[in-house]
Amino acid sequence: MFGTGGGAAADAGAPFGPWGWFFRGTYTTGDRDPSNPTSFLGQENGFDFDQYGLTIGIDHMSGSSVWGVAVTYSSYEVEMMSRSAGAGIQTQVVDEGEIEADSVNGTFFFDHSGQNDVYFSALAGYGAQTFDMARNFIYFAPNPTNSMVSTNQTRALTAAPDGDTISASLTLGRAINRGSWVIDPHIGVTYDTITIDRFAEVDTGNVDPANVGTIPAMQLAFDEQEIDSLRANLGIQLSNNINASFGSMRPIFSADWYHEFEDDPRVIRVKYALEDTLANDTTLPTNPFTTGFIDCVSCFSLRSEAPDSDFFVVGLGIAAVYRSGFQAFLMFEGLLGYENLDAYSVTLGLRGQF
Repeated sequence: MFGTGGGAAADAGAPFGPWGWFFRGTYTTGDRDPSNPTSFLGQENGFDFDQYGLTIGIDHMSGSSVWGVAVTYSSYEVEMMSRSAGAGIQTQVVDEGEIEADSVNGTFFFDHSGQNDVYFSALAGYGAQTFDMARNFIYFAPNPTNSMVSTNQTRALTAAPDGDTISASLTLGRAINRGSWVIDPHIGVTYDTITIDRFAEVDTGNVDPANVGTIPAMQLAFDEQEIDSLRANLGIQLSNNINASFGSMRPIFSADWYHEFEDDPRVIRVKYALEDTLANDTTLPTNPFTTGFIDCVSCFSLRSEAPDSDFFVVGLGIAAVYRSGFQAFLMFEGLLGYENLDAYSVTLGLRGQF
């Protein structure tokens, strides 16, 4: 969503070497409101999230073209909403939990400036991800001292699947100079796909009290998931060059409208993990259970809400270019017009040439 693209190559004709290095650190935070504050049944939970990203890379300028490579490490943390945050939430729901995702991505990018200051950019990347998931699930269980009475339990269910991502983007724009102002209208398209491997949860015990043993019945197994996104964006960036004793400064304003083409709800295939164990039980005279997700007895589907088709990202920042060729920028961005979701980002970038 934020900070896509390469290393912001140096201006053509700069009196420095053709090689450049760059560093970019990004912090994003936000929250999602629950679909229905009074009940989670059949709806998506609310959550808060934080994401930290660090990118390093090099690029090379040859005439009016620049190519480069970059490596990004990203850490994403989600804190699920507790039932106390929503009125009327019953048992049989998720009560808090967290997701931590770490990823390493490699990216190749290419920029070319043609006649009339028209430019073209392309980017392709691949990454690997690891997840640590935990959710607290509330349900009624028999009271160990009185089988006629049920007691409320909060079970801690965990999982640690792996995944990978593929991304690509194309951008076409033009840098229009009007005195000290640069007007940059652009249009682009971005494709991302995330694959999460098949995984099963583990019951690690009752949350309170913690001495209650595990129960091998409530854990879920999830089939392989694929999350696709195909977005087009149309935007404009305005900047103004201000001379300074050390070089120059450039205030920046940007606004982009995004349209998501992959806007159907996701359907996730799920079953109770216990079925795989029962499928191997040779004591059953007739065994209806199966391993996997074909013809399984306990399989069902979870359906997500449809993602928003249209939303906006606006940004405000400042860039500085020093006479030595060293460059720095600071950018603030915000997500607008996305139902139930707020997100804000700050990015710091540094660049040098050699």
